[in-house]
This record gives sequence, structure tokens and C-alpha cells, in this order.
Amino acid sequence: MKTKQCVIAVLSLCCMSISAQTLKPLIIEGQITNSTEPRLYIPIQLEYGLFHIDTIPLDQGGYFHYMTDKITFPQKTNLRNKDTQLNDFFIAPGYHLEITGDGTDFQTLLKTAKIKGAKSNRYKMLHDSIMIARKDMTNWYELKGDSLLQYITAQKHFTDSLEKVVFDKAETTDPYLSHFGRMTCLDNQFLRLYFLLAGVSMDLLDERKAWSFATGIADKTILEDPFNDKYMISNNYKNWFLTQYISYLQNKDFQNNPSLKEKKNYRLEKIDEVSKGEIREYLLFKRLEAMLDTHIQTMEQLDEFNPLLEQYVSAFTNDKYEQFLMDMFREKEERLQVTQRGKAAPGFTLKNDKGETCSLADFRGKVVYLDLWASWCGPCRQEMPALREIYEKYKADERIAIVGIAVHDGYNRWKEALEEEKPGWLQLHDADGLVARAYEANVIPRYILIDKNGNIADMNAPGPGNKEALENKFREEMSK
Repeated sequence: MKTKQCVIAVLSLCCMSISAQTLKPLIIEGQITNSTEPRLYIPIQLEYGLFHIDTIPLDQGGYFHYMTDKITFPQKTNLRNKDTQLNDFFIAPGYHLEITGDGTDFQTLLKTAKIKGAKSNRYKMLHDSIMIARKDMTNWYELKGDSLLQYITAQKHFTDSLEKVVFDKAETTDPYLSHFGRMTCLDNQFLRLYFLLAGVSMDLLDERKAWSFATGIADKTILEDPFNDKYMISNNYKNWFLTQYISYLQNKDFQNNPSLKEKKNYRLEKIDEVSKGEIREYLLFKRLEAMLDTHIQTMEQLDEFNPLLEQYVSAFTNDKYEQFLMDMFREKEERLQVTQRGKAAPGFTLKNDKGETCSLADFRGKVVYLDLWASWCGPCRQEMPALREIYEKYKADERIAIVGIAVHDGYNRWKEALEEEKPGWLQLHDADGLVARAYEANVIPRYILIDKNGNIADMNAPGPGNKEALENKFREEMSK
């Protein structure tokens, strides 16, 4: 019975967002103590794939009050800043939530957070408290074969019982409880299916065994028709399952025809081929957004991308997707024009780990090698030993300056990483994200070379692991 409830026709977003005039505002208030920043951020879903991010100021005691009429349908969201976050709680028109907790860091907030004001959020409170009490540190991606299947089965039993406790209520003062029940049921099914798909792609599971197992952990209608618009209320469907399923289908094609790997935009073609309806536009939109955000780093690449963008955007029925991508393209073009080779490098003034101020202008006359990294970025930290070797070789050379800048990073986590890594070269913290935006640090690590005159020499300089190429760049710039 419960499984059937998960796949019955879901109320459309149009029905849930009756009209802006009849909807009540969302109110969230409370106290987050010990925050390292005087603010929190909350993403508001406007439409599938489109978000608005509001800023919530905290006073000196961590108290806050937030009210908005932007919430036109029930959804999940989070509160976050660079050092902490409270994930996956439910908001809806008319909800009045009280949230409290200790925001020292992620784990502390997870353990201390309390959410009052809507019965739906009892699911998160119970889920988090049980996981904390169990102290289970199992990483699913470290399991193989039957061990992974047993883990998924245990997760199903756990979430099934929680869903029953929270959402199987005949009477409730929460008008959105049943909607969030359907959303949660789908979220949990699609997360389990994601584990299976990812397990197959990582050679943790036999493919036939995984698909056979899937029939016991997900509704039959999902397996028969995975591209169905009614599943779009599930974040795990949009953010995890769809991405992994497209990768699975793409890899199957590569196995059957290896020459397809040479097709530069095959993933876009695959999405266009297999998906339909609202899901098709959503997947195409997210793929084009990702390509524009992370793959395009030069004006030449942007010019090459333009016809592809126009090809797909011209066929969109969702005008907001089209407008978002075209605005993003123009903004990207403006930034890339500023950071072309030979243009003045965007200036910055940042603080080091001792609180001292340092500016790019301080290095005029030197070749500057910028390392844009973050404490949470594994590949960034893997490059640290190689960069340390480069630094030791050139630290006495007055013609070169090596500067690390932490981007998209919380202050506390950055300081902890410096204690662990103990880099000898200058380290700065991009507290307001100015460097990340100016230097297109959407993917890190990123290495940038600035010449003696303060101009861009290379926006995609070799990493320290490519020692020979990097040293050739150093010698080339120093000789000018």
C-alpha cells in the first residue's frame, strides 16, 4: 500500500502554488550560536533547476528573523554559510519555523539543531538523532557485492519505518504533511537506486545482480518508466539518480561503440535521445549550465560553445531556462574578456592566517603563481607536496612569488587545513568570494600565472604536479 502511495499522481506545482495573493509567507526565526559569519544563506527553489538565494543576517547573539513570500510551493532547503550547514528540512507557504543550534561547525550543528513549527520536519529530526546515536561511519562506496546490498537493505528498513512514524497520519495540522511524505518516499527510493547505479559504474556490484535487486527496493513503475515528470518533486531524483542513470546509459553506449567517446557533446545527445517532457528540458538545461560554468575557460572555448547553446536553447519551451542561460553566457563573456592574456590581473586585498592584509599590488615586479584551493578539495590537497617541492626550490628567488588563496572555504576549516598541511608559502583567505568570481574559480584546483607587470600570463597555468611545464613557464616569464 505504501509503495503505491509513492507513485500516485502528485499534485502539480501549479496546484500547490495557487496564487501569490492567497499564499501565506514563510517565516523562519531562531538562534544559531557561535557562527563564524554574521549571516546565513537560504536557497529558494523558484522552478526546477532555478534558485534564488536569500541572505539572513544574524545579530551578535546569533538571533535571526526571516520572512518571505517567494515560497510558492512546498520544497526542501538548507541554511548554510562557509563553515556550517543545516540540510534538507522542509519549507512551505505559511510555515512558521523556529530553528536553533550551535553553528560552530557542520557536526556540531547537526547534533544540536532543533526545528519546530511543522510536523513534516520531525522526519529530519528523528533521522539525524538516530544516525548520531548509532555512530555509524560506514561509507557505502567502500562496500562491495553483498555487503553493499545489505547496506542498502538496512537503509530501506530504516527509512521505511521513519516514513511510517512521521507521515502515516490521518489527522494533522500540517497541510503539507502528505505531500512531503510522497516526496520523502521518492527521495529514499531514488537514493537507493543511485547506490546501485553508482555501484555498477564503480565495479562494486555485478550489473545483473544490481538490476535484480532493484525490483525489491523500488516500485515497479519507476523501473519501467524512469523518465516521468511526476518524480521531479524528488531532489534525489533530480540531483543524483538522473545524473547517474544518464552516465550509465552513456557508458553502455561506449562499451558497444568505443568511437562514441570521441564525440565531444555526446552526453547532450544522449539526454536528448532518451528523456522526454519536463525532464528532458531540465537535464539539457543542467548540462548546458554545467558546461558553461566549469568547462568554458577561454574566449575561444566560449565562441565554440555559442552555436551549441543556441541550438538547444532555441527549442526550449521554458523561457526561464533560456533567459538564465543567455544571461549566464553574457556574464561569462564579460569576465573572460577581463582575464584574457595580457590584460591586467584583477586586483585583490585579502588577509592571511595571522590577520595581516596582503594585496596583489604588493608583488608588482615579480612573477606570481596563484594556487586557488580549498580545505575540502581532495585534488587540491593532493597537489600540496608537489607545490611544496616547487616552493622550496624557488623560495629564495626574489623574482617569483607563490601565493595560495582559499576560495569557497570556511575560515575555521581553512585554518585547520593549514595546521595539517603546514605550507611554507603565503596563504590568503577569500572571505567574500571576490577572487573566486574574478578568476573563474568554479573548478579547483586552479593555477594562474601573473607576469611582472601585473598582467595575466596564463589563466590555466600548469599545476605543480607538471613540474617541467611549470618551470618552463617560470623561466619564460622571468626572462622577459
